[in-house]
Amino acid sequence: MNSNRLLQVFLTFLGLIVLQSASATINLELTQGVGRAIPIAIVPFHGDSLGISKVLRQDLLSSGMFSITAVDKLPNKPGTIADVQFGDWRAIPVNDLIIGTITPEGNNYHVSFTLLDTFKSQQFLHFSSLSQATVNANLNPVLAHQVYTIPKSSVRFLAHHIADIIYKQLTGVPGVFSTRIAYVAVKRFPDRPTKYALDIANADGEDPQPLLQSNSPLMSPAWSPDGKSLAYVSFENRRSAIYISDLSTGKRRLVAQFSGINSAPAWSPDGKELALALSKGKVNTNIYILNLVNNKLEQLTTGSFINTSPAWSPDGKSIIFTSNREKDQPQIYKIDLATNAIKRITFNGNYNAHASFTPDGNNIVILHRDGGKFEIAIQNLATGNLKVLTDSGLNDSPSISPNGQMIIYATYYQGKETLAKISMNGLAKTHLISNDSFIQSPAWGPLAS
Repeated sequence: MNSNRLLQVFLTFLGLIVLQSASATINLELTQGVGRAIPIAIVPFHGDSLGISKVLRQDLLSSGMFSITAVDKLPNKPGTIADVQFGDWRAIPVNDLIIGTITPEGNNYHVSFTLLDTFKSQQFLHFSSLSQATVNANLNPVLAHQVYTIPKSSVRFLAHHIADIIYKQLTGVPGVFSTRIAYVAVKRFPDRPTKYALDIANADGEDPQPLLQSNSPLMSPAWSPDGKSLAYVSFENRRSAIYISDLSTGKRRLVAQFSGINSAPAWSPDGKELALALSKGKVNTNIYILNLVNNKLEQLTTGSFINTSPAWSPDGKSIIFTSNREKDQPQIYKIDLATNAIKRITFNGNYNAHASFTPDGNNIVILHRDGGKFEIAIQNLATGNLKVLTDSGLNDSPSISPNGQMIIYATYYQGKETLAKISMNGLAKTHLISNDSFIQSPAWGPLAS
C-alpha cells in the first residue's frame, strides 16, 4: 500500500473530512417509535405554562424504555394523588403514572411531581393526601415524590432531573437526561472563512455553549471522567495538536504537538493519562499513552500499520484501537496493558472502526461496514455476536451514554450532517437537527453529579 493510500485510510479512520457548513441551535425530533417498552402515562402538569411535561415526555420517549400514552388518550388528568382513580389507569393499561403541579411563587415556581405504580394501588386504602400514604411499602403506589422551588431559568434542567429520577426508579439504571454532550459545529459562508466551534450542550441538544471558536478545524472532543475538562484536536497552527481545556475557567493546556499527526485523545478511567494516536513524523500512526502528571510518553504499538482511535476498558487494564494490520482492512484490536499482547476482536464485515466499551465492559460499540453501508453496531465480547442498530448507511463517530443505554452519533439526515441518538435496544431513535451548522464528532459526557 503506497503512502498516499495509507494517508487516505487514516483520514477515513479519524473522520477528518470537513463537513459542509459555530454555536448551533439544535431541534430534537423523534424519528423512530418505541415497540416493546414499559407502558406509562404522563399527565400534563397542572399549571404547566413552562413546558416541563413536554420535556419530560421527550426525554423518556428518547430512551427507548417507555411507551407513553398519547395525551388525547388519557382517561382523565389528575394533578394530585387525591384525584387519581387508579382503576381508570389499570384499564388502559398503564403500569406507572406521572402527575404534577406548577404554581408561581413570586419570581420563582413551585413544582411538585409524583410517580405512581397503578397496580400496587389495587390493595391500597383510599387516602386524601400524600402524608397519609403510610401503609406497607409493598402496597404503596407512591414510587417517588419531590417538591422544588426554582427560578424560570432552571425549568428545563429540572425537567431533565425529574426524568432521571423516573428512569432510575423504573429501570434501576441511572438516567442521563441531565448529562451534557460535546460536538464540533461547522459553519460555511460564501464570502468569509469557515467557522468551527467546539460546543457543549444538554443531552437533548438544547442550550449549546461554545467552549472554543476557531477558523481552523477542530475534532475528536473527549470528556475527562470527572466532566471538568475536554481534550480535543485543533489545527489552528496548520498542524494537528492536542489540547485539554478546563470547562470552568476556559484555560487550556497543550499536551501533544509532535511532528506529523496528533490525534484521537482518550482519557484513562482515572483521568491521569491520555491514550493518543501519533505519527511522530512518519506516515503510520501508533498508539501511545501520555502521563498527564509527569508528561511521560509510552509507545504501545509498533510496525508499518495505521493504529488509531484508542479507547480504554472500564477497568483500565486494556485499550481497544482501530488498525489495518490484516489485509489493509480496518478492524478492532485489543492490547493488554500488562503484557502488551494484541488480539483482534472484530471479524464481521470489512470495516470496523471507532470502537468504545460499554460501561460494564461486556460489549463494544463500533462503526461497522458490511455491503457498503456505514452503520452503528454493538458487539458482545464474550460471544462475538454483532447487532446492527442503524440502517441509513451514512453514520459515524458513535459515543456511548454513561449509563450504557444509548448512543449518540454523527449522521446524514434531511440533506445535512447532524447528530442522532439511538437506544441500545434499538427501539427509539432521535435526531438532533441543527438549524445553522453542520455537526460532527459527538462525545457524551459523564453522569451529572
